[in-house]
Amino acid sequence: MSLLITPDKEALQKRAGEKVLPSAVAWIQNLGLLDAPSLIAFAPADRPFTEEIRSTLAPPGKHTETSEIPEDQREAIEVRSEQLEFGVRLHLTHSRMGSIVNTTSVEASITRLSLLPPLIALSLALLFRRSLPALFLGLIAASFVANHGSFPSAMSSTGGYLLGAVKGSSSLSIIVFVMGLIGTISIMNASGGIRGLVNLIGRMAKTRRGVQFATSLAGLAVFFDDYSNCVVVGTSMRPLSDKMRISREKLAYLVDSTAAPLASLTLLSTWAWFEVLLMQEPFLELGLIQEADEIFVTFWKMVPYRFYCLATLVLLFTSIWMGRDLEPMASAEARATSTGQLVGPTARPMVHSSLMEIRDSEHVPPRVLNGVLPLFSLLLVILVGCSFFPQNRDLVVAGAAILASLIAATLARSQRILTWIECVVTWSVGARAMVYALSILFLAWAVGNALSDIGTADYCVACISSGTGGVFFPILVFLVSAAVSFATGSSWSTMGLILPVSIPIACEVGASTPAGAFGLTLIASAAVLDGSIFGDHCSPLSDTTILSSTACCSDHIDHVRTQAPYAILAMIVAAGIGYLPAALGFPAWIFLPISTITLIGTMRVLGKRTP
Repeated sequence: MSLLITPDKEALQKRAGEKVLPSAVAWIQNLGLLDAPSLIAFAPADRPFTEEIRSTLAPPGKHTETSEIPEDQREAIEVRSEQLEFGVRLHLTHSRMGSIVNTTSVEASITRLSLLPPLIALSLALLFRRSLPALFLGLIAASFVANHGSFPSAMSSTGGYLLGAVKGSSSLSIIVFVMGLIGTISIMNASGGIRGLVNLIGRMAKTRRGVQFATSLAGLAVFFDDYSNCVVVGTSMRPLSDKMRISREKLAYLVDSTAAPLASLTLLSTWAWFEVLLMQEPFLELGLIQEADEIFVTFWKMVPYRFYCLATLVLLFTSIWMGRDLEPMASAEARATSTGQLVGPTARPMVHSSLMEIRDSEHVPPRVLNGVLPLFSLLLVILVGCSFFPQNRDLVVAGAAILASLIAATLARSQRILTWIECVVTWSVGARAMVYALSILFLAWAVGNALSDIGTADYCVACISSGTGGVFFPILVFLVSAAVSFATGSSWSTMGLILPVSIPIACEVGASTPAGAFGLTLIASAAVLDGSIFGDHCSPLSDTTILSSTACCSDHIDHVRTQAPYAILAMIVAAGIGYLPAALGFPAWIFLPISTITLIGTMRVLGKRTP
């Protein structure tokens, strides 16, 4: 038996017992006794295991206890459990009319090797900043552990996990929706629709503070994709921002701080659907939801626990309203307002000929209709379709995305902005951008299944439940996610790496916390998503951070350096007022008022007013 050092034997024995039951059931089935249920009796030698095995083999009431059958007709199966130091062993005895016919024993234990695959995946992702190879090698490592080092079996298992991830996904319609949505956004952008929405908001700005509010509101309007948000809002609002002497660093902060947080919070966005797909299978497997569609309701329930994203947005508007900034942003704003220098004297603004793969629309007149009508149609079809056909929600949302794409293309063609061929090419360029994300998604599913089989979550549960304590688990996964995201520069890769491991752990340790298993799983999942975005905000390698610097023509390092204090302050508030109190059972709604008061007080003390 494998050696395992764990501080919590009781939790380990429980989980090992769950893993040993299938072997016991298989042995009983091979005896061939189930064809004559009236002659089978289960001796209640170890009632918890006996009851669970019996309920697995047949519905309640099909078998009777040994004492209820005449001795000359008894054909009994006796189950006794033995608690090992690092696992469980079951002793099974088959007897007929009081004589032992057959015996066997099966056991299960969990080893430290179950930690090796996720460590390999995380280490390679941090070292080489490539998530797909890291996830794939982590999957191979998990297959080797599951098959005790056997190369042929490990390769066979790797293929099985990959095939299972594809077959087990009931999310083809959702994937069609995501690709359709990003394709629609591409056509909207190329036909001037998104720029029309942004310009409409920008016309309301008449003062320096008004331009900052308008920039943030424009970011809220372009909620469906972070790339479109960064590029379109940054380039559209830059002329107004420059006119009002707003530093490029502040403009980049306004753009970057509304892009990922809002896209991650809104269900009709590329980010949110990626998050939903990552969470769907683990939640189903753990019994936290009963139907795949319930993950959408679960997503909305998780929004109040997105403490970092909410704190980031509150801090953004607090800073604008109060006219105060943290250092070094305050110095950048003072330079811009007093001297007119929008960038520092040693700054190197990022300017690139291609801000993103979606065709730029600066040469096309802004058209509000091209931005409003496709999105309005999308929302209308989803709301009406889900109301009348709740059993076919996946097909409804997929059809809504396709319809929105057709409407966007028809508008662009009827206005002679794009030809039909150009519409198809523009749509495909946007949809193709999702291939990498979907690859991460499928590999994350496969790795999650493999880690479940080798007991990675079980081992972590044993350590965490008697170590740091379950209430600190959300903060722990937030920090781990932030570190990985900071090092790799990718929020999506971090989510794919961390969520499959953290969800089952949170479900198990949450049972002993005031929040409960479901509550702590929601909080911890939100912490993983938020930690990924926090690391993304602080990382010079982040794609959205780079795009924000580029679109706003800001020095990239200056943007990262001036944005980091805001991100760190939002993180501290989220951890102290959000994740920990929520895990202790406090309601999530108290976060917004308390955090708002805290951030206002902090900005009044630490923030400097712009001249």
